[in-house]
Amino acid sequence: MQLIIFLLHCVAYTIANPLDPRDSVTASVDLSISRGTPQHLASGFIYGIPDKEGQIQDHWYTDIDFNYGRTGGAQMGAPNRGWVWGMKEYKGRLAVILYPHDLFGTDNTNSSSHWPGDNGDWADYEEFVKQLMNDLAANDALDSLVWDIWNEPDINIFWKGKGGMQQWIDLYIRTHRIIRADARFNKVKISGPGLAYRPMSSNAWWTNWLKQIAQAGTVPDQWSYHLEGSLNSVDNDPQYTNSSLGALLKQYGIPDRETCINEYAEYSEMFPSGYAWWISRLERMDFWGLLGNWQGGTVLHDLFANLLTKKSNPRNYSATDYAEAPGYWVYKYYTQNMTGHRVKTTGSSNNWFDVYGTVSDRVRLLAGAKIKTGSYNIQVNKLSSVGLPISGTLKVDVWSFSGTNQFAVQGPPAFRGTISSSYSGDSVVIPISQTDTTTGWGVEFSI
Repeated sequence: MQLIIFLLHCVAYTIANPLDPRDSVTASVDLSISRGTPQHLASGFIYGIPDKEGQIQDHWYTDIDFNYGRTGGAQMGAPNRGWVWGMKEYKGRLAVILYPHDLFGTDNTNSSSHWPGDNGDWADYEEFVKQLMNDLAANDALDSLVWDIWNEPDINIFWKGKGGMQQWIDLYIRTHRIIRADARFNKVKISGPGLAYRPMSSNAWWTNWLKQIAQAGTVPDQWSYHLEGSLNSVDNDPQYTNSSLGALLKQYGIPDRETCINEYAEYSEMFPSGYAWWISRLERMDFWGLLGNWQGGTVLHDLFANLLTKKSNPRNYSATDYAEAPGYWVYKYYTQNMTGHRVKTTGSSNNWFDVYGTVSDRVRLLAGAKIKTGSYNIQVNKLSSVGLPISGTLKVDVWSFSGTNQFAVQGPPAFRGTISSSYSGDSVVIPISQTDTTTGWGVEFSI
């Protein structure tokens, strides 16, 4: 109860006083600027779906508007070890959705394995690509398909071609041309580069790849890369990489494209506060996002990348007693409650706190810190743009999203109370006391 009392006391006290200038711990919302209908850009994840069709009931998908997945059969073992072990073992992985490097079988290579392009020999790889294309077409699997040509070649577990970085660039260009030469795949998006590390002028994997795809005319339809670095890395942030990639594209004369962060969030961030921070960031940049998945074995193919758990034993792959893990409630609120239209937001200048906002019958805000305690603020501006007076009294409802264990069953968000607060100047400030690193926040008021 101490947290509840402190939070509500602060709201009443701060709003009743003149607004301070925006500081390093304040995120802001501008209700006067619409950013379009919510598409739930952050509601996706890699793997996380059992290989048995229908094991997870449909409502678990629809309740979070799951709209982007990425998989291809990693860590399945024999007899599904991928193309490198022959056609039969490749077919076992094809039954799972597209993830080309996993379908190829990079997790089951050994010292005698032939990597695409080794010694200038591309024949086996090109046969693999064409076989995959034929199988995808034959299974009517081309609608909404994105072909991410190779995953994390800048991590040597996923790329051991003898020619190193240049051989991977050659693979990308070669694959891009094969796909685009087949009219059946005209509507299939190609994404790349799929690198683990960020787009920076000091990153040779990015600069060499961009230079050569510009020259070859093989620019992807979608930029893809990962943001799963350390909490304190300034470049592990969509706000940073949006700017750094933009500068590189300008340098090499390459047009902009949509961006998909097809693996986001380090495992230590996968709590309600971290989820809220990432959702806010991705939505502001208009980036598609898929949660990373830090599990292994059969758990990798289950539990929605830790948004779900099980009541009995979450590591029992065949069990079907699914339940909400802490993060599930954040994504359900984000997709089910935050309707209407998105509004402009700005994160705190210290980059640790952020907010996502929508307007419908109510103003709804989802806020969280990037796994960091502290005293933060949400400053909501232009209240009059949604029909509220420029000064008066506002009733603010607050919910908390809790949970400290990704495998524990978690109940719904807790209602923390309603306060009536005086405000003026067409703005209101809502303080958030982040006394732990895991709690996320929902804030609402009627208009």
